[in-house]
Amino acid sequence: MATCSIEDLLNKVYKKANSFDPAIIAKTYNYNVIYCPIGPDTLGTRITNSRRTTIILDDNLNEIESILVPLHEIKHCLTDKGVGTPFLRRHSAGSTITKREFEANAFAMAAMIKEHDYDLRNMTKYQICDYFGLDYFWSRFI
Repeated sequence: MATCSIEDLLNKVYKKANSFDPAIIAKTYNYNVIYCPIGPDTLGTRITNSRRTTIILDDNLNEIESILVPLHEIKHCLTDKGVGTPFLRRHSAGSTITKREFEANAFAMAAMIKEHDYDLRNMTKYQICDYFGLDYFWSRFI
């Protein structure tokens, strides 16, 4: 996909998949998803062989990670062709992240928020983090 805003990308994905559920999106875009022990520091990554993309997720993801991590990886699959970096667990609040990682996190958060829009109306970004049980680190992606 050509470079576009997160909102434009979300609209294109929703138009094609009719959902923000990562399993439905992956199936719509013909991405394989497998779970295996790749942690504790790596939560997910992706590989492409013979033009087929596989998203690899750690099999110990918690409930929210099992939504955010595949959405994060899907964003990379859609826009970051030929570049693969593992989605690493954040160890410190002061850690810096690249623009590509920031955008993947923002895409994942925005998709998850859109899926739960009705419950999250009029909440601050910190209340949204509390709602999902996320560290306030994630508030910067809202």
